[in-house]
Amino acid sequence: MHSGEQRRFLNIDNTLGGIQRYFQRLPDTMILGPTGRRLWATYIEKTPGFTGRIDYIHKTNIPSLFALEVIRNGEPVRWEYTGHTWYPSHLKVSYRSGELTMTETKFVTWDDCACDLVSLANLSSSEVRLDLRVNSDVVQGSADDVRVGERKIHGQVTWFALEATHKGLNQGFRLNLPPGNQACMGIVMAVNPSKADAVRLARSLAECEDALALQRMQYQSWFDKCPTFISSDPYMDKMWAYRMYLLRRNLADPASGRLRHPMYYEGRGLKVSDDPWDPRGWDFAKLIPFSTPFHILEGRWHQDIAAAQGELLNLIANRAESGLFRIARVDGTGGFYAIFIAWAAWNLYLAHPDESWLKEVAPALEDSVRAWFELFDPDGDFLPHLDDQHCTGKEYQPSWFWFGGFPKRPSDDRITPLERVDVASYLYLDASAVSDIQKELGSQEKSRRFAELADRIRKAVLEKMWDAETRFFYDLGPDDEKAMVKNVVGFDPFFAGIAGREHLCIFDHLKNPAEFRVGWPVPSVSMDCAVFAPDSTWRGQHIKGPHGAVWNGPTWPFTNSTAAMALGNASRLSGHNLDSLFADLFRKYTLLMFRDRDIRQPNVVEHYNPLTGGWISQEEDYFHSSWLDLVVTYAAGLQPASGGEIILDPIDIGLSYFDLDSLPYKGHLLRITWWDGKAPTALKLRKGLSVYVDGKFVGSSDRLGQPSRFSLGSS
Repeated sequence: MHSGEQRRFLNIDNTLGGIQRYFQRLPDTMILGPTGRRLWATYIEKTPGFTGRIDYIHKTNIPSLFALEVIRNGEPVRWEYTGHTWYPSHLKVSYRSGELTMTETKFVTWDDCACDLVSLANLSSSEVRLDLRVNSDVVQGSADDVRVGERKIHGQVTWFALEATHKGLNQGFRLNLPPGNQACMGIVMAVNPSKADAVRLARSLAECEDALALQRMQYQSWFDKCPTFISSDPYMDKMWAYRMYLLRRNLADPASGRLRHPMYYEGRGLKVSDDPWDPRGWDFAKLIPFSTPFHILEGRWHQDIAAAQGELLNLIANRAESGLFRIARVDGTGGFYAIFIAWAAWNLYLAHPDESWLKEVAPALEDSVRAWFELFDPDGDFLPHLDDQHCTGKEYQPSWFWFGGFPKRPSDDRITPLERVDVASYLYLDASAVSDIQKELGSQEKSRRFAELADRIRKAVLEKMWDAETRFFYDLGPDDEKAMVKNVVGFDPFFAGIAGREHLCIFDHLKNPAEFRVGWPVPSVSMDCAVFAPDSTWRGQHIKGPHGAVWNGPTWPFTNSTAAMALGNASRLSGHNLDSLFADLFRKYTLLMFRDRDIRQPNVVEHYNPLTGGWISQEEDYFHSSWLDLVVTYAAGLQPASGGEIILDPIDIGLSYFDLDSLPYKGHLLRITWWDGKAPTALKLRKGLSVYVDGKFVGSSDRLGQPSRFSLGSS
């Protein structure tokens, strides 16, 4: 901001709220926006109380925390749902039964209290007598006049405490409601590892004079620490707010079992059975290394980086003996993934230098890189050899089955082990990052060794995986034979910084409508592949069901993120000659994350049909991609680096103006603005690209598409 200007804040309820959001797998249910440290709802049913599928730490499928029963003349009142309004911080639901109306306001607090604020109104001309009672199967006894219950969930002792604003609600309460009057009451269920804390929290919120105002204030306080973004593109502005909400929705702090540090989940959706208390299947609400780099990259632009740092600490605490990072829950561990975690950690440090944290994580990052070559490089060519398609996170990508002739029923026992372009690129990033980390920590010898390792990976990728005739990078099979399938990961050497100017021709494939230039890019494999399919089928069959994860054509935000970084890096390398191609990709990627392109409905899912832009998966508010980081580092152009300079090299994505404000960077708040001097705007912007540090103007550049350096100083 200019000196003397008032800082803007992202009012999340006003920006995203006031709409209806349904849980798409069960359209007769509703989405609840706020989440607690451990408690959230996958969906809420249209009935008074807190029922649906409620979850604690991981998927749990609690069918009901409590239900509100209203009895009139000895018969339960039958409520007709009349509408709901969704806000990030709360949910409003309305019902009617004759001349009785009910309005509920439901939310979950960060301290894991499920709260239901109820308003009953009598629209008739005569008094109505009602009997009200709160029913709950999870409480059996009482403590200090609060109903309590205990249950073991995911191996953790868990206490439930139920309290209400009207004490009688817990046992039964008679309400005489005069004509034209309304009555208000609140019901609170606290869920906590400690019985005493559960009772205290439930009672405290029940006694609060304005629990909704408190909830909105506390929820908003997290967004008060977010940078803001305003531009000439309303879709980008809305997506900025939504992706900040996505961070907050997937923020968790189990603080128990194997997960002792705050972190982000990959999602909170339902890819498991919804049987009460018995979720079976794949659960995204846990520590999944595959999404960790994106969590770190996105989370570093919030002023509180505890979850970005904490997620890596959780991974380190749960790594395998080999050193590989693996999936973790509070009560166990799972498999591992090939992914660029060390590089993401180094980039977090560059934005927020914390030497004590870096020293703590450095040995594990080093061990992880070393483990990949000890375990998966038997021929010593610096290209890991994998026989498990799942550890890449990109199962059923066609190169796995190219040597077998693309069998009609692909399965794990039909794959050909490969040396993968994506895995090699990620390990190059990680080895380079470990080299930089060791140099930062003063270990020159280790830095040199990992720099040499990175260089050997780079040379192997360029010598073996690049095909000059078809101008693409390919996975390798037996005897280093190329699997001639143009997977989207073929662009990864530009993401990693391996490829050079002589390889820029690869992006002709991204321009070709017979290959990757589809309606909603980037498909996970070129359309000229024999088994390309846009709809999660393989040779006409749904091998994993209609919503399954099959990487033979669908567009994934994960690889849209890496492809955008690859293209952005390539455009800079080319002297910004690919900026327009980047702008087109980024624009379509942004629009893809609006359901039916409706600006009121931002919502990212796991994968999409590249021809129609329609959803394939049903995991809403899904978080294994980046977008905020692309805006900061490519559109605004900030290049985090060691030292006291601000380095900008923005890509022109076609904006007439933008204002990125309150961006946390090395203990300061940056403001980066752009105005072409032509487009009308109510913002007070200087013409050209301008940079401010803690409200003070430090310099400008007259155009985009060129690198600039400014002093961070000691403002």
